[in-house]
Amino acid sequence: MKRNDIKILHDKSVTELQAQLRDLQKQLNQAKLEAVVDKLADVNVPAKLRDDIARIKTVLRNKQLLAEAEQKKQAQAVEAKEDKNNKDQTE
Repeated sequence: MKRNDIKILHDKSVTELQAQLRDLQKQLNQAKLEAVVDKLADVNVPAKLRDDIARIKTVLRNKQLLAEAEQKKQAQAVEAKEDKNNKDQTE
């Protein structure tokens, strides 16, 4: 994967990344089968596919962590607002 392709991964949605991940995993399985029967022209293809899969999984994990952090931030904001409302009502 070229540097520009890696940057493009960060702009894709989670569903697009998951679809691309499934496609790469299928390609990897096919490449492994072809390697067994010596029909694989480039023996580095499985390694390149594994690297691409790892890159996509990394981007997916980063997106998941960002989403969790955002949810936590929103929950804290709601709790702070509720605490302020409760404090105002008791006064």
